[in-house]
Amino acid sequence: MVEWLDEDLRAWDIVMEAARLASIAKESPNDLHMAGRIYGMAETLAILSGDHDKDAWHEYIEAFAEDNYENGRRAE
Repeated sequence: MVEWLDEDLRAWDIVMEAARLASIAKESPNDLHMAGRIYGMAETLAILSGDHDKDAWHEYIEAFAEDNYENGRRAE
């Protein structure tokens, strides 16, 4: 995934925005609108990358959010 992301910098923008939203959604797990946005971004990445595994992209987004964001802000 990372190799492909490094080749397509616009995809990194999607990952970072999805991770930012995922870090916010963590605080309100019943927000279906937010969950849908994140899921849609994972599906977009799956289509763009050509692997069509949206679940793997969703897991990647969640892990990236956990490591890099706190309630919508980039962790130091």
